[in-house]
Amino acid sequence: MTAEWNRVVLDESRLVLHERIRGVEVSLAISPYDLPRAFRGVYLEDRGVLRVEFRYADEEPCERVNGHDCVSFEVGKHSRKLYAIEVEPSRHKVGVVKLTVAQALDHVDAAVRRLRDTCRQPNARLNYEAVDEVLRENREHLVLTAA
Repeated sequence: MTAEWNRVVLDESRLVLHERIRGVEVSLAISPYDLPRAFRGVYLEDRGVLRVEFRYADEEPCERVNGHDCVSFEVGKHSRKLYAIEVEPSRHKVGVVKLTVAQALDHVDAAVRRLRDTCRQPNARLNYEAVDEVLRENREHLVLTAA
């Protein structure tokens, strides 16, 4: 993997959860440790996999989590933040037509949202929101990576 890391620039003020807990309005802002600092996309030809990696201020051991269809994640064992997403377009076939990279990224978007919606940890949900934004803003770059 020789792809260069791309710096992430996000508006942190939009990454805030608002919840009502026992009648009290509570706001939780994303921690600088849960905010991706950089990302890169790499196409692993030998496996036919597009891998998107995220770099943070800290590191921790990761574990693999199956997403949906052709998507899998590497999440922090303790924080649950996303360190990597792998999408295998050739594994998901509609009839005999393989997915394009753009279609595969649609599956990634849906899988990240599903992961966010089922997560109970507020800090991890904010991290998934940040990752979702990085993916949306850099979609063209990721498509070109796999080309």
